[in-house]
Amino acid sequence: MNTEQINGGDKPQNKKYTAANSLINYYLAIMFTFFPLFLTDQYAHARTDKFWLFVILTAVTVVAVGICRGIEISEARRIGEKQSFLLPLNVTDIFMLCFVGFAAISTIISQHPYEAFFAFGCRDNGLFLLIFYMLMYFAVTRNYVRKDYVFAGYLIASCIVALLTVLNFYYIDPLNIMAGYDEETILDFGSTIGNKNIIATYMCVFLPVAVGLFVVSEKRFMRILSGVAIVFAYTGLICADSTSDILGLAVILPVMLIFFSRSFGYLKRYLLALTIAFASGKLLQIFSLFDLRDKGFEFMQSFLINSPLIYILIAVCGGGWLLMCFIGKNGEPAYPAKLMQGIFIALFAAAVIAAVGAFIYYSFIDLESDIGEFEKLLRFDDYWGTHRGFM
Repeated sequence: MNTEQINGGDKPQNKKYTAANSLINYYLAIMFTFFPLFLTDQYAHARTDKFWLFVILTAVTVVAVGICRGIEISEARRIGEKQSFLLPLNVTDIFMLCFVGFAAISTIISQHPYEAFFAFGCRDNGLFLLIFYMLMYFAVTRNYVRKDYVFAGYLIASCIVALLTVLNFYYIDPLNIMAGYDEETILDFGSTIGNKNIIATYMCVFLPVAVGLFVVSEKRFMRILSGVAIVFAYTGLICADSTSDILGLAVILPVMLIFFSRSFGYLKRYLLALTIAFASGKLLQIFSLFDLRDKGFEFMQSFLINSPLIYILIAVCGGGWLLMCFIGKNGEPAYPAKLMQGIFIALFAAAVIAAVGAFIYYSFIDLESDIGEFEKLLRFDDYWGTHRGFM
């Protein structure tokens, strides 16, 4: 038995790698690999397929982990060790309980409590599913032990999802997923995830995970795999072709820059990760050489692929990485971490204030100026946010 750091409660504890730990890691490996790729009948039952797969896997895992933990605690008490089935709650635990608690109150006082609880036929996102989210959360946070195979599986499966997203965007359908669907459905769906907005959300998780592992991993295999995953994640995010993925990218990149600027080594690797990402966007221009039919890029996606300004971004990030490699060739130099973080926080705050100011100005003051493609983001009206302004 190996001694590992167990993540659970307020503080990590050194314990043996137990059956409960193994079950959670296997559960995560399945959820990270099989779950995103699982479909039984193209898109027709995608949501239902994934809903029941999640519910069944989670229920089986939670029960099995509970049994294992009960056996472990009984054995520990038998030999005189003090162990409790419940660990102290931290702040995140309390927020999770409050979230589900408020949802329970909403369900109870609803005019249609049965429908609110199960939400069958309404995307299934009722209290029933939220309870399973909570069970999964507590099972994972109490028993997860980091193993590289879990994240390696996630990166590989997500690369497949991203590759399918890119291919489907160019009407290349190796899995015959789009066969029989009308043009409107084909435009809005792709890969094994389905709706392009959900694909965009998936990519907005995949990309920072790939970048984060590329920056912090010390093992060469994980670093190489993460670097390859960045290429797939970024191109998949662009080909998801949703406004939400661009908004996600606009938040992800500066926040990760602030986080990784706390270390000279992390910042150097992060600049290389950005270089890989921006350069991979330019790879999509290769598809245009073959005159392939595509679903059509929105304004910002087209900018990230075709604008000459992206070459400047690549040069800045790549040049910064090379400069830091030169500075640190004889060892990591003295690095003003707090100052650098402060500068990046100030720049990000200024950008947020500018964006909010532009939104207020074009939504409530200047209602006439033509701001082109930015109107869907900066001018609040009935059409803002895919008709969310109207709602």
